[in-house]
Amino acid sequence: MKLYMEPIEVALANGRPTALRWRNRWYRVQGVTDQWTYRGRWWTDPPSLEGERRTYYRVLCDRASFEIFCRSGAPGERDADLPRIATRGSSDERGAGHPQSASGASSGKRGAVPPWTLSRALD
Repeated sequence: MKLYMEPIEVALANGRPTALRWRNRWYRVQGVTDQWTYRGRWWTDPPSLEGERRTYYRVLCDRASFEIFCRSGAPGERDADLPRIATRGSSDERGAGHPQSASGASSGKRGAVPPWTLSRALD
């Protein structure tokens, strides 16, 4: 297992990852093997449950497994506001294999896109 903490693009369907782009390569998600939410520093006294919330996914792709997460918890932000395709970077950076090209779906709310991060590549 190696720690990366690098920004990625993630395509979603029904709120779950279906593909991810890391280092200019798309990986199709074959399955989500685990999901959990980090909701703050519960171990501190007093507990700090405000601020950033992270939803983690352990995903199985065709040739690798990854641990990815999405940050949320900004004031007024709700999970329902998340776009189907969360992108980082301009549309010029997307190749023909981008899931948006195949599905034609995107919310267009670039300012509301929460950052996705690839935290670990699993052995």
